[in-house]
Amino acid sequence: MIDIAAINSMTLWLSQYPEWNQRKSNTRRIFLSQLSTALTAPQNQRRSQESRLMPKVKLALLSLGYQVPLGTVKDLHVNTHTNRIKRRCYLCPAKPGRKVRQICDNFGQN
Repeated sequence: MIDIAAINSMTLWLSQYPEWNQRKSNTRRIFLSQLSTALTAPQNQRRSQESRLMPKVKLALLSLGYQVPLGTVKDLHVNTHTNRIKRRCYLCPAKPGRKVRQICDNFGQN
């Protein structure tokens, strides 16, 4: 149902603004990504202001650019002895080798 509604809204949008991304071949993908970002932004904003979130949810919100309260960011580095073990960063792409010993330079996580 949501897929059909999104495609119908794209059809209406393109009938109102026919020059929008006309030269690009992936206009549907661009429209759907902007639509999903616009629809989820209020919920993500509300979630980012909650004080008790799972660490992975905090990381996801930080990677999307939302501000997480400072008191909750400290909870991300709870186990210091596990940071010494060489592990894979779950936010980095797998191809270039994502094993890090302590903290990932890109995302600040292990």
